[in-house]
Amino acid sequence: MKLTSEKSWADLSQERYRWAEKSFVDFLQKFDAQRLIQTTNNASRQVSVILYGPAQAGKTSLILTLLGIRDDRFTELNTLLRGEQDLGTMSTARTYRYRMAKDDFWYFSHRENGATRFNDEEAKAIFASFRQQVEQGMREFDSVDVFLPRRFFDPQQQSSAQLLIRDLPGTHSTNANEQYYVNKLASRYLASADVVLLTGKADSLAFLKPEELDNALLNDWHWQRHRYKIVLTRAYSDATLQRLIKQKRFDKKAMRTFLLEQINTMELGLPENISELIYPVECGHTWLAINAGNDDFTRQCRDLRKDVLQDLLDSLHHATNPLSRLRTGYALPHIIQQQIEVEKEHYEKEKASLRQQLLDLEECVDMYEKRVGRNNANLQNLKAKQQALMHKRDDALNKDFHEYSSASSIIAHYASPSLDALKSQICECRETYSKHWGELLETYQLPLERVPEMSNLDRVLTRLNGYWFDTYFLDKTRREDQNEINEACRKDANCLTALFHARIMVKFDAEEYALNKNINKAERTAGRLVHIVEELLRKMARMQSRLVQRKQEFDVSLADYSQRHRESKKFLSVILLAKNNRAQEIERNVKSPHISRSERLAWLLMYKALNNDFDYVKSLDEESIKVE
Repeated sequence: MKLTSEKSWADLSQERYRWAEKSFVDFLQKFDAQRLIQTTNNASRQVSVILYGPAQAGKTSLILTLLGIRDDRFTELNTLLRGEQDLGTMSTARTYRYRMAKDDFWYFSHRENGATRFNDEEAKAIFASFRQQVEQGMREFDSVDVFLPRRFFDPQQQSSAQLLIRDLPGTHSTNANEQYYVNKLASRYLASADVVLLTGKADSLAFLKPEELDNALLNDWHWQRHRYKIVLTRAYSDATLQRLIKQKRFDKKAMRTFLLEQINTMELGLPENISELIYPVECGHTWLAINAGNDDFTRQCRDLRKDVLQDLLDSLHHATNPLSRLRTGYALPHIIQQQIEVEKEHYEKEKASLRQQLLDLEECVDMYEKRVGRNNANLQNLKAKQQALMHKRDDALNKDFHEYSSASSIIAHYASPSLDALKSQICECRETYSKHWGELLETYQLPLERVPEMSNLDRVLTRLNGYWFDTYFLDKTRREDQNEINEACRKDANCLTALFHARIMVKFDAEEYALNKNINKAERTAGRLVHIVEELLRKMARMQSRLVQRKQEFDVSLADYSQRHRESKKFLSVILLAKNNRAQEIERNVKSPHISRSERLAWLLMYKALNNDFDYVKSLDEESIKVE
């Protein structure tokens, strides 16, 4: 019988993972279609990498280093990517995925699906507009694939694998909107990356603590060694590490061991083999400064950096293993379900916090409204006292000592009063004035004091006491004395009235000043309390609006997650279908009468390998469940 095929095991092995690669491409078309635009190589050779870590750790510089950007073009490219932002400010305003362009122009996936080319100035303007949108409060963004011009790349560092590196904005941003954006994007993209680089500075290792990573998906990063690496920037420029490199001639193993010891001082308790995941890489402007030297330290850093960087690049390229890569898709339903639970938990906590704040505000409003009521009652009471004081003052100012003068009536009682009668009338008038002076002081609560001198009456009395005789000889003299007594009474009454009015005005002016002061204070307090209540009510309205807005955002987010969860479950059937199709293909070949015995055996071995590979993929799902 003539054989129509003579394939060996070696020939068939080259197609061993074809079913897995096809499944992965189907996954990309569903969940990351932008990854397939401008694909110069097979999509299975692309490596999806995410950098996650605090701001100002040099993540963008690290990306440029990993992509193979030439040192002499680094500053120029970094300036363009910052969108005219100064050094020292966060350079990444949103999430980008950097890739190599097909020529010397810029391309952006959001502009005609990466088909339109841009020059440097146009690209810089696009980056600047992205940052402005984030800072102005826009929250919903799609990731943008940025194709960097080929002229920036070092052709000697290009490999068969194509790196697609996503740069998330730094965690713990001072911009609240940017921080919200980071957390949302991190949860969305961490699950689908081939490799996640936890990136921070060598002299600031606290970013590896779970509470600093600030994302529940990362809490068990050290259990997923195939996906997570630790990249530490500023690794050679740090003063402590510089001294150790110079004194102890640190190689990469020694440095990794030292850095793990420093990490474990934060009570993370990581095992020794985690040191293999640590990559100390100097990059960016600090590396350019070190590399500009020509001493032994510079040469040692060059060798160390070259060795570590090559290890890191090799580990990234190994992430293209078709079976390990299917973990992303196979475990995606569990990861998305975890994201849903995290989102629900976060929403419930935020909702509870907002409601508690509303209750606290309601209590504050109630408390201040009671204070407003008490203050208004006090104000009305003060104004009533003010009115009473005015009436009392008017009443006091109407008091006149003339009404107490009895001299005229006494004198009129006698047709021809004697000298003694006139003297008695003067004494009685003085006593009447004195009595009423004391009564008025007591009535109006004035300080008690001696009755003021009645000089006019005293002068008349003194003159009358100087008479030699007790009898008037002339009626004219008697009438003159009578008139003088009446005038003296009038003058002394005027004087006493003026003195009393002066004293009463001092008293009432002091009381009125104190009352007015308290009234003004109460009115200011009333205005302040009303302003506080109005501000609290506005704050409550904003809080209620935020509660409604957060509910709407949660509903939208939950709907998005639920849709992705439903879609992710379909990927399980895609894998199973691809596996079954491959199994049927193998079965047809095994049963074919036109193959040799050795090839039939090779196909049988291929069938066994397929089952082993599929069992391995299923174990990834079980492992994901255990880890999560």
